[in-house]
Amino acid sequence: MSLGIVVLPGLWIFSKSYYDSFWFSLPYFLFNTTIFGLGIITALIGFTKGIGWMAKWCVEWDPLYILGRLSYSCFLVHYTICVLKLGSSTSVNHADDLSIFFETMELLMSSFFFALILTLTVEMPVTALQSTFMKKNAESKSKKTESGTNKNNEMNQRLKKS
Repeated sequence: MSLGIVVLPGLWIFSKSYYDSFWFSLPYFLFNTTIFGLGIITALIGFTKGIGWMAKWCVEWDPLYILGRLSYSCFLVHYTICVLKLGSSTSVNHADDLSIFFETMELLMSSFFFALILTLTVEMPVTALQSTFMKKNAESKSKKTESGTNKNNEMNQRLKKS
């Protein structure tokens, strides 16, 4: 539902036969973000409650897991790559549909390439170290609470005897 309110009018807006109509634009701009937000909220509630086998299947699909791991690194490097690409051009480029498509694909592929390097060299080793240290801390805390519980039980038994 929420994807349809964005994609279908978007396809019509970018078509060659589009004409600007006040009566179409008004409800679209009034209800677009509300309906999209309701769809996202419904999906999030479904994820958290375990409802919706198809959404769960999509989230647990291996290629989407890989994209999810790369997304933060891509977020970090994409802006820098866009600025460098824009700043390195020395002439005005011709903008037609095909050149815009290739430019977009070039930016996406280079962003994901550098995101892959950043993920493999920084994010994954740091995550492994964090999980190793957190596991040791959790084990030491559980031992402390067990020993503390045993000491409390011993003290309670001594108090009951006296």
